Amino acid sequence: MKDTYSIGLDAHKESIAIAYALGGSRSKAVYHGGCGGSLPAIAAAL
Repeated sequence: MKDTYSIGLDAHKESIAIAYALGGSRSKAVYHGGCGGSLPAIAAAL
């Protein structure tokens, strides 16, 4: 069985903060980290 996650992105011009939570649960989101504001930076961080 595979787990499903919900991912949240707080996007700004120069940076993006990334958080995730296990799908279907009511647990708090976990801060994953940040990255630059470009698409390659987002893809590398995820």
